[in-house]
Amino acid sequence: MKKVVILMFSIALLGASCSKEEQGVFSRPPKAGDVFVAGAIDGKAVLWKNGVAHYLTDGKRNAEALSVFVYRNNVYAVGYENSGQIGGQIGGDQTVYYTVAKLWKNGVAQNLTDGTRYAEAYSVFVAGGDVYVAGFENSGQMAKLPSWDVYYYPSVAKLWKNGKSLELTDGTFNAKALSVYVDGKDVYAVGFEERDGSGLNRFVAKLWKNGNVINLSSSQGLGSHASSVFVSDGDVYVAGSEGRDAIIWVNESAQKLTENTYYYSHSNVNSFYLSGKDIYAVGNHHGRQSSSAQFWKNGVEQPLDANYLFYSVYVSIGGDIYIAGKLVLNAVLWINGEIQYLTAENVTSIAYSVFVVE
Repeated sequence: MKKVVILMFSIALLGASCSKEEQGVFSRPPKAGDVFVAGAIDGKAVLWKNGVAHYLTDGKRNAEALSVFVYRNNVYAVGYENSGQIGGQIGGDQTVYYTVAKLWKNGVAQNLTDGTRYAEAYSVFVAGGDVYVAGFENSGQMAKLPSWDVYYYPSVAKLWKNGKSLELTDGTFNAKALSVYVDGKDVYAVGFEERDGSGLNRFVAKLWKNGNVINLSSSQGLGSHASSVFVSDGDVYVAGSEGRDAIIWVNESAQKLTENTYYYSHSNVNSFYLSGKDIYAVGNHHGRQSSSAQFWKNGVEQPLDANYLFYSVYVSIGGDIYIAGKLVLNAVLWINGEIQYLTAENVTSIAYSVFVVE
């Protein structure tokens, strides 16, 4: 059975259930089957099917679709939408709103949270008809940063199964689950948890197997994140970052993809895909003033011809490589090195996740 990874940082849908469409702008048709991309256009959550945009929200409130997965002709997407309830203010004059973690099945929305706290859904995986979603929701218990006179509600890493939530962390420190993968009866999730509640954003990469936690890095240094997970033949692969470098862990053993020594230099892996014996990974390098995409095959960085940002990769049975991301203001799909714009040049948009049905 062919295994797939749909990551951060993962067909009946797109017919009558979506009310609005835009003309696709692929310069050529996809090489294999139907190509689904999750993202956003001008603050509206959207799914593209073969380059044609189908809106999941009406744009009255800000929303994004962050992951897409197709199972038995059903299209699942997850993300978030502004709930309309005021969560506070920034700088005294900018209002911020709570968000609802959302699941869409064939374009029909399901709220995973009630909108009275901040919450987002980052990854979706379907196995045996069960729908698994990874994300977070803020705790209802207020905490205080130990060194500052600041109070906040820590985020709790969560896993939803068929809409029912499981808390992966207890809400003592900020934590999020960013990716989920199911292998047989085992459910894997990855993400991060703040190590001390200091507010310094120093986190520990986490792997949860059936709710039991494994720390992938120590609590020392600059911190780490786990962004995506995949299991093959009993081996557990996790990708993310540790310190300043992009990392892939294989059975908890870290393998560096970069060697960043400059203080302001940092790389991360957002998504990876196993195709046969080959590992394809995408992420971004962040410098002091700019960011740019990185793409690796079997640990070797591949050259890119523009300053993309990459968020998700999928490799077809025939070996075609699909990468979802962004170039300047536009959502793009990178296919075998050829760029495909998903919106017109003056439209603000982003592509977070790609899935190919063959």
